[in-house]
Amino acid sequence: MAPRELGGLTRQYLSFNGVLETTWKLFSDNMGVMFGVGAVFFGVNFALNILSNILAVGAQASGMIAIVIGAQFVNMAISFCVQTFMQIGGIVFGLNLIRTGRPNWSDVFAGGPHFVGGCLLSLAIGLINAAILLVCELPAIVLYIAQGPQQVQQQPEIVGTAAIIGVVVAAPIMILLLYRWIFAMPFLVDRRVGITEALQLSTQFTQGNKFTIFVIMLVVGILGTIIGILTCCLGFLGYISYFMVLMVVMYLQATGQMPVTALPPKLHPLQFPPGK
Repeated sequence: MAPRELGGLTRQYLSFNGVLETTWKLFSDNMGVMFGVGAVFFGVNFALNILSNILAVGAQASGMIAIVIGAQFVNMAISFCVQTFMQIGGIVFGLNLIRTGRPNWSDVFAGGPHFVGGCLLSLAIGLINAAILLVCELPAIVLYIAQGPQQVQQQPEIVGTAAIIGVVVAAPIMILLLYRWIFAMPFLVDRRVGITEALQLSTQFTQGNKFTIFVIMLVVGILGTIIGILTCCLGFLGYISYFMVLMVVMYLQATGQMPVTALPPKLHPLQFPPGK
């Protein structure tokens, strides 16, 4: 995709019905390609799991702790890179489908130009979440160090309770950031902005939309799981591609690049420096 100008965006309030209706129309009109794309994603993840198991078994057979740990890091790195590449490809597919009306399953492998930036963005978000969890778990860590391993084994409930409280405190903060930065990757891919700007833009355009996004994803996730189970997992192929396009629809509607079909949009113009 050619670089796009950053100006001309307006923040719109998402409509629950509008997002789902628009996504379903796109899905149903291109159902064959959608199931094909879902099969591609499923196949990539299946191959990734096989590779991960092969590396793990090989490392365990060596009997060396260093090799086992090294294999785990290699597995994590491969999984991270592949998942990021496919996430970017899904965004490219969705953007091209909506803007051209011509679905092309090969778009899921067209994320190369954004791969490095996407990896850095995902890594930055992951490190921020890890830092939040670490801060919230500091009381449990301090208690563990103060008591010592032996006393912790005798009275694990104190440190355990502190650790649980830390997770309970960290979870809502991490979830809030998840929905605050949910459009960061689409901005990076679609508008070719940097990591910091992608996070800032996502923060601006999710204002007033985070709860709607949460409800949409919750409902789609539950229904997708039920349909997948009832269809002996075949429905998961459709769910994968539906969810992928759903994310792009929410991004485009929230930024005023696509009409909110179910409710009149409330527009909030956002100014951007010229030349971006």
